Amino acid sequence: MDDDILKSGPWRNPDLEKLRQENTQLKARLEASQSRLKETTNLDPPSSVYVPALCEGLRYQFKKGNKMNGDYVPAFADMERFKKGYGFSWWTEKSPFYYPRILVSAYYGMKSSHFFRDEYEIGPETLFMGDSGGFQIASTKRKGGNLKGLTALNVLEWLKENCDIGLALDIPPTLSGDQPSDQEYEHAKNTLVENNGVYERYRDDLMCYNVLHGETDERMQDWYDSVKDTSFEGWAVGLKPSSHPILQARGLGFMAANGHKKNIHVLGASGFDVIPLFAYASKDIENLTYDSSSYNRGVIERQYIMPQAMRFKMHFGTKEKTENTKVLNNKLHSMPCNCPVCVNVAPERMFEEGSWAGSLLSMHNLYWYLFYCDTMKIMSQGDPDMFRFYVSSNCKPTAELSMDIFDAKMANDDIEYDRLMLQASLGAQKKANETSKKEKKTRKKQEEEAVAVAKEKMGIDWDAVF
Repeated sequence: MDDDILKSGPWRNPDLEKLRQENTQLKARLEASQSRLKETTNLDPPSSVYVPALCEGLRYQFKKGNKMNGDYVPAFADMERFKKGYGFSWWTEKSPFYYPRILVSAYYGMKSSHFFRDEYEIGPETLFMGDSGGFQIASTKRKGGNLKGLTALNVLEWLKENCDIGLALDIPPTLSGDQPSDQEYEHAKNTLVENNGVYERYRDDLMCYNVLHGETDERMQDWYDSVKDTSFEGWAVGLKPSSHPILQARGLGFMAANGHKKNIHVLGASGFDVIPLFAYASKDIENLTYDSSSYNRGVIERQYIMPQAMRFKMHFGTKEKTENTKVLNNKLHSMPCNCPVCVNVAPERMFEEGSWAGSLLSMHNLYWYLFYCDTMKIMSQGDPDMFRFYVSSNCKPTAELSMDIFDAKMANDDIEYDRLMLQASLGAQKKANETSKKEKKTRKKQEEEAVAVAKEKMGIDWDAVF
């Protein structure tokens, strides 16, 4: 096919994309105006809602753009409205695509600005959730450090100044899912009880969410009984690992079974196998939200999600393959995507050194995360058999199983719950055995290759010797 035809085809037509984006922005402005006039009382769709967490790379690019003079032109060079760097955002009318939800950790927010919402132009129409920074406290402590400024009162003051919803200051008892010691667990639980007391006294009219931890059913119940006596309006579920559908089903089911069927947030979760569960659980939980910064692998390791197969990821600009860069691609002459980022950026910009390229890749990734979340939300509201068929065809078996586990918890059916958990356990054991066999086979192959290399270097005919 002629290259000119490809370049001029409707799916690659920059003018058409520009019109589509302008139409989207006009709709966003109308929604924002209605919100300010209080003509719209609820911006949240009636299903699970993804809340992107703002990351350091994009935060840096946003501020850099605003502090440059008027002739600063970022990578979106052919679009006038991106001249001040607003291309690296999604919550403003000048963003490449508009999505009125954002989460920021107090750890980063307090370092940046006390009046964060004003400085980053996060309008009143945007749902702004504020994480407490407890994860950063725990991770810093694990490295031997101490974040003295993140006290419950200091964090609360920042949340009140900037956020619509603030999360309680919890110190996660585990960061990876490994079972903490009894001492670590008790310390984390008691710290939340103490911090909740500070929030209760000084939160004023800030909407607050309590936090649930505990990776076993027994600890989940114990944690809940210890921290539940607050007047907070919702709950955040912080079970680790956050990408595991079975664990998240247990957490959400636990919440709903205890009467909490509204204002539930899942911390740091957006895996392709767990998002369908959130969409499914939203039939019983009103205003179920979840956040993550997974899209930001673009900044971290130049990762690029393929639109047609989102599990497949390429790496742009990486000079050589590493353990993390499974697929390397430095030779594309055109972007294989028609998202608002890719159609307005010259392909060579994606391979440049520095943080611009990584931020562009992250914005592309975020677009497709939002697309996937919206797809799951829409399909979950349609025919349930079709939705389950899609999940079973495109996700790991644990994704569909997690829905059954959630239903069993909702129904308080202990017998069915135990049966499903046994099924999940057997599946995990089988997978572990398969992984072990694969690792043994890989090690054997590596050892054989090492012996072959050693023989070649020594120049000895070992077959003749033996």
